Amino acid sequence: MKLFKHIDFKHNDKIANKAFSDDAVFLHHTGFMLGIGTAVDSNKGIDRICTLKMRDSSKGFVILVKNVAEIFEYADDLTLADRKLIEQYLPGNLTVIVKCSNPLFANVALNGTVAFRVPQNQVLCHFLDIIGKPIVSTSINRSNYDPETELKKIHKEYGSWFDFGMVPKRAFIFGNDKPSTIISLVKGLKCIREGSIPFYEIKQSHGNPLVMFVCTGNVCRSPIAEYLFQDEVTKNKLNYRSESTGILQDGMTISANSASLLLLNGIEAAHHLSRKVTEEQLRSSWLILTMEESHKRYLMKNYPQYMYKTFTLLEFAGESGDIDDPYKKDIEDYKVAYKIIEDKIQYLISILKDEVSIDD
Repeated sequence: MKLFKHIDFKHNDKIANKAFSDDAVFLHHTGFMLGIGTAVDSNKGIDRICTLKMRDSSKGFVILVKNVAEIFEYADDLTLADRKLIEQYLPGNLTVIVKCSNPLFANVALNGTVAFRVPQNQVLCHFLDIIGKPIVSTSINRSNYDPETELKKIHKEYGSWFDFGMVPKRAFIFGNDKPSTIISLVKGLKCIREGSIPFYEIKQSHGNPLVMFVCTGNVCRSPIAEYLFQDEVTKNKLNYRSESTGILQDGMTISANSASLLLLNGIEAAHHLSRKVTEEQLRSSWLILTMEESHKRYLMKNYPQYMYKTFTLLEFAGESGDIDDPYKKDIEDYKVAYKIIEDKIQYLISILKDEVSIDD
């Protein structure tokens, strides 16, 4: 096996031109685990993988696609709640079974359904874009045996399985070798296998997505955004939740000026206590909106797996810059921040209302 190690985006063209062929079987890293794969339209490659794994059938393989938009293109009958759930967790360690009548997947579909995932490894996603087709992806093991996870062992004992292998730079590996959670969106939401993402969290997110607002201390700006958003969601009868968090300590009370301005608008928030951001909060969020570019950079450095759904509040509204922190300043500074946040929340609400209208 020719093994390409420590690859980045710039290596993909070379690998695609010199190593990849329509029937090639290759080792890849999804961002979470190593796998064996081949082009989805390669009957020869799929049959070879089935033989190597001692697997009876090609039906029911997981298919890796380059982005969420491809799932929406291939799937039949997705609801708005289904699409929001897919947007929330993918790219990531979630496999989604959907109805799919597209003939491209005839050889791997099971009872008219296909299991899709967008890999967390963005170098692999770029490679899928270059080769112009999805791939079959499965664990490296013989059926009924545990998956192999050590590259050295795979290279030594399974090297003959592969025409080539591609392993990304460490920056594209997220250190979680747990299997993906598998859900079905056919005739409602069902858990097929619980893996690294808890099903209770997925169930809560389905039909009721969470918008997370982030600032420095979670006592001034992000609480304003959280409670304004939740108030608007309630008024407009939208199925969304909101929370807020910060990059500092837990347990601080909301600033008096933030609480006062919210109360002037009939919103009670005096009970609010600050929270420090956690990986679980970000994973369970459909959308993450920060008050400053510095907050976004912090999240992207410490939680890069969620960069695809992280924006500043101004960026999401098509603008640039920060919402200045009014902490320990006078009420006029709070009013300026409040007004900006209020305007951007209204913009966000208008988008969400439009999506519901389109789905109806």
